[in-house]
Amino acid sequence: MATVKRADLEALDYGSPEFIASTIMPRIAREVDAGTVYYQDYTADGSATSGRTLGEAPTATLITKSSTTFSMVEKISRKKIDSRDINMLGGLDRAQQKAARLGKREVASAIEALVIAATFGNSGIAKYNILASLLSAVDDAVAQVSDKADGKIVLFGAKSMIQRCKRLAEVKARMIHTGVPVGSERDVRSISDNILAGVLGVDAVIAGRSSWLGTANAYDGYLGVMVVPDATFDPDETIQFGRTFVKNAGSDIFVVESFYSDDLKAEIVDTKAELNVVCFNPEVCVVLTGLDEGNAVTTTV
Repeated sequence: MATVKRADLEALDYGSPEFIASTIMPRIAREVDAGTVYYQDYTADGSATSGRTLGEAPTATLITKSSTTFSMVEKISRKKIDSRDINMLGGLDRAQQKAARLGKREVASAIEALVIAATFGNSGIAKYNILASLLSAVDDAVAQVSDKADGKIVLFGAKSMIQRCKRLAEVKARMIHTGVPVGSERDVRSISDNILAGVLGVDAVIAGRSSWLGTANAYDGYLGVMVVPDATFDPDETIQFGRTFVKNAGSDIFVVESFYSDDLKAEIVDTKAELNVVCFNPEVCVVLTGLDEGNAVTTTV
């Protein structure tokens, strides 16, 4: 049977709020698989000419273009539905919907891994050890990135790390002045992510999946502080950390196709995306390491 492009399956929701890659490195569509992208490179402010002698030209500073390349790679998930199981799955339509949702989540997870590598795994990004004070480390990180780019300053990482922040004694102490005082040491539910953002002095807190802990928990104790760009601006218009280049596939990045395999006696649903993650300015991100329970009430919340 011929392969059919499934716009109905492409439109399905797959439980995406927990995937934060598109917030950290917003998507930008391209029609081609590879090419050159121009961007604004961060440079420290220079000095304006002062005391110019009458009749002499001011000192000229050459503005150079910055560019890099992107090359899309395919991420694909194939699901097989045995003909004998279709009825138990609620019929062909429901079975294909389930396959498409699972496929989308697997492809989205692969994209998430690329963004994790571009942030927590990026050797070009400054790393601050939290040591005894999360508040001081975040203050230093905000000061480091705030005047380098326009956009919201966000704190991001695995949800378990965000929850760990809420258990820190210094955070609970500051809560007395910025929100509803916390009662039980285990009760972090009264500290929302928005309240935590106010406590830490950032614009937003973004909690991601456990995959942000890295392979074998290599990034346990990691958080990021970044200036997130307005996705409506191209990289050559504003200084940005980076973007996710995706093959233009309409309203979403996923392409979903289905067909029947007579050899396998099964319905096949393919979910794929073509993309490339490109970092432009690592200077607008700081990675915080060493977040532990050392100055917190140790709980299992």
